[in-house]
Amino acid sequence: MRFVGRRSFNDGLCIELGAYHPKCLRAFDSSVADMSETKLVKNEEEDLYELHLDDHRIGFVDYHRDGEVIDLQHTEVDAEHGGQGYAAMLADFALRDISEAGLMVKPTCPYIAGHIDKNPEFGSLVVGGDPVED
Repeated sequence: MRFVGRRSFNDGLCIELGAYHPKCLRAFDSSVADMSETKLVKNEEEDLYELHLDDHRIGFVDYHRDGEVIDLQHTEVDAEHGGQGYAAMLADFALRDISEAGLMVKPTCPYIAGHIDKNPEFGSLVVGGDPVED
């Protein structure tokens, strides 16, 4: 496993960014102790981008690399953690990693395709320039 990114939350404050912002506020759950910590990890052995909460994997994006193209195939977050912005965090993390590596994206996963549509800064990563495949 290779550690790529990490964000700590304390009452919605993103330690990495040093400010409150919507994704961190959505990610913070007041039922979780203030010591809760999320980690975003690229697991190259299993071809997964993973999200861990207090050292438990609660979500992932499954991918397959074919040359210079990363096919983002499936996004999943545990049901008990749904609706808190974790899928968006995973999508952002995966797409930024792919961008930084100079690779392209094939968004097979409907969630990823929708995320790209909502975040046009990632549109240039899509093979053929069309993030939605019908």
